[in-house]
Amino acid sequence: MHDEFGQLLATIGLHLHAAKGLVGDAARLHLDECSVLLQRTGAELRSLALELRPTMLESAGLEPTLNWLAEQHRQRTGMATQVVGHLNDVPGDQAIVFFRALRRP
Repeated sequence: MHDEFGQLLATIGLHLHAAKGLVGDAARLHLDECSVLLQRTGAELRSLALELRPTMLESAGLEPTLNWLAEQHRQRTGMATQVVGHLNDVPGDQAIVFFRALRRP
């Protein structure tokens, strides 16, 4: 999902950049704003992809990923959170379910 949308957003960005050279100053301001919105959309898409299935979960396992999530929570809220237990033996599909359940605000 992320790769396909990322390619589409990059292509749109190239077209916007090309269009800037073909139009007047008034239209260029609108195209610049579209470029900014496109960059924000890409950042939101990356964030969403991370929330749904972080690559860290596959590469490092559930326990390190939950420790990372706890640190993100601490940075965002100032509240310390601790992961207790050994969770690396949790199968992949179950690990995703646990991650998503804990990721919800």
